[in-house]
Amino acid sequence: SGGRFGAMSRMELEFAWPLLSATAEYLKLFAEQSLQFDLRPWGVVAANLRLGGIEPLGDQVTDDDGFPALPTASIPIVKRFFGGGRTTHRAYERDLLGIVGRTLNLEGEPTGGNGLLLLNLEYRAPVAGSVEALAFLDAGNVWADWRDIELESIRFGAGIGARYLSPIGPLRLEMGWKL
Repeated sequence: SGGRFGAMSRMELEFAWPLLSATAEYLKLFAEQSLQFDLRPWGVVAANLRLGGIEPLGDQVTDDDGFPALPTASIPIVKRFFGGGRTTHRAYERDLLGIVGRTLNLEGEPTGGNGLLLLNLEYRAPVAGSVEALAFLDAGNVWADWRDIELESIRFGAGIGARYLSPIGPLRLEMGWKL
């Protein structure tokens, strides 16, 4: 039997402006493209690409010394981009993908960013019944400003794992390493 192909595209555009007690003013764009190739009986190859940018629109925020603050300063933290963890970049702990002093504070805690680029590639091979083995490569980062996205700052990770395709959805066990 021949292979099958699947694709999913998603794009979100968000515009926020001050209203009542809200003060945030920004434009946020997020795009995602997923592809899946069924290579029966040898397994599945899947790819996912995510891009995002947030543009602050209000007055420029300054720090205590009067210098321009990071572009993220005027964006609510819940609206910023974060990376790291099982659904984004599996070589990094949850939300800990970023650049120290820009999207991670000096202690390494996540502060989020206004630019996002993530690529996930995965090969899943059948083992027995509903059990699959997998190998993956994740690449990307989170930047303070979407204009700062550059290939030299991309962080890579690779890993292996197993999935059990249960009746309620896949149960996953994965381990990733920073490259």
